Amino acid sequence: MKKSILIIGGVFILIFLSRCTYDRSLIYKKKYQPGKSSLLKLSGFYLSGSNSIITREGISNFIYPIFFYADGSVVYMGAYKDTLLNKTIIENPKVWGYWGNCKISNDTISIETIGSYGGSFHHVRNTRMGIIKEDSICFFQEVDRKGRIKQDKEIIRYKKLEIKPDSTENWIRKSRKYNRSR
Repeated sequence: MKKSILIIGGVFILIFLSRCTYDRSLIYKKKYQPGKSSLLKLSGFYLSGSNSIITREGISNFIYPIFFYADGSVVYMGAYKDTLLNKTIIENPKVWGYWGNCKISNDTISIETIGSYGGSFHHVRNTRMGIIKEDSICFFQEVDRKGRIKQDKEIIRYKKLEIKPDSTENWIRKSRKYNRSR
């Protein structure tokens, strides 16, 4: 009986592991250097969109913050009430988000995030390219995990904030898969 339970358990583990797939990182490699730009502001976040939702209490604004770090880390966070972002980060600096890395060359930035795909065990890469301007980044191109290129016209704007999520939570930096040379 114990032997058959172990065999069945082993089969389930193999099926689970076979469903876990990861895209390869194109930006972050063993000898990664993020590059620098005096135009990219690091003492706050960039605001990606803003949605107003009518609730019982009135109108609530939800924001989608993107934080950049000097070491090249980047995190796209989910939707947060604009008035609660600071409090959320103070209470839990290890907030969840789509972590990734960026590469800067002059005024051009490439951002690569790797996140779960549709709640599955598949981790997919998303790459965006943009131009860094004073207080904003103007995206012009997005490349999906299959290499398909599409036009991107989003403009994200800088907003000062005294506190940021902890960049040591960038799981890509801790994963052996992304810490090997190619």
